[in-house]
Amino acid sequence: FNKDFLNLDYKVISNEINEKGFFSFDKALTENFVDQILNDVNSAGLSLNNNNVGGVYYTHGNQFFFSHLLAVSKSFFNYCTSNKILDFCSDYFKEKYRLKCLRYYENFGGQNMQWHTDNKSQTNKNDTRGLIIIVYLSDVFDGEFQFIEGSQEWSSKNQVNDYNNDYINKNFSKDIVSFKKKAGSIVIYNTYGIHRAKPSKDKDFIRKSLFIQIDENLDVATPLYINTEFIENL
Repeated sequence: FNKDFLNLDYKVISNEINEKGFFSFDKALTENFVDQILNDVNSAGLSLNNNNVGGVYYTHGNQFFFSHLLAVSKSFFNYCTSNKILDFCSDYFKEKYRLKCLRYYENFGGQNMQWHTDNKSQTNKNDTRGLIIIVYLSDVFDGEFQFIEGSQEWSSKNQVNDYNNDYINKNFSKDIVSFKKKAGSIVIYNTYGIHRAKPSKDKDFIRKSLFIQIDENLDVATPLYINTEFIENL
């Protein structure tokens, strides 16, 4: 993390998420961190004809996912276990929480992501309170992340996870917040908040991001493969 973000009181993060549903900070991560993550992903490559973890292409080639960074990237391990992350999570959740899923991903031009929430559990119930942390690994001035400010308050009262574009534009267009930011910028949001990646028609567009989800459900998570060489302090 950059010095300015490290010096920020973690309670400011929690308070903004509770008030607006999200928190953001420009260039919170260093250029060295961004470069190291990209190098680690490139070194891992695709999960094809190799005896190691790798990435996959998804949704007709519109996205690239790599879900096992804890197995290949010491920089990512240090990021996930940093005191800054743990401090504001402890303040936000108060008691128990866990890392639920993680990934490096790339969104390509032509993708049309639906407005949705991320609080749906494997039991198909909207019962999981959590946080998403996104870090841009490339400059994003097109196809950026968008969030409906305040939507975490009312979406949590229904059993709907997906929302069509006409409904959002008709009822909540004034509440749409777009995050056009430089590489290293961070966005943290409530999993009940409605969001999407803004569609981009630029065929050459690529948005590179890190994603981690942290929530209160200790029983359900994606498999987390960790290189034990990274663990220095249990």
